[in-house]
Amino acid sequence: MGSREKVKGKALTACGGILKDPTKYPSRIYQDKRIFFCSEECLLEFDENPEQFMSGKVLHPVARSKPSTQ
Repeated sequence: MGSREKVKGKALTACGGILKDPTKYPSRIYQDKRIFFCSEECLLEFDENPEQFMSGKVLHPVARSKPSTQ
């Protein structure tokens, strides 16, 4: 998953997105840092297993819910 640092007044989500106004998005404290999430679904995945989510071992819920185009 992406970096969780602030970028020029914006914040990066755990999954690598950029938030212009992070106050409008869900967040958690993880390892003494505030982590932002792009959606409630993303936050729920994190809550189930934070270590695996942050290491990139959990498929993003949006990617998992997209229908196959094959």
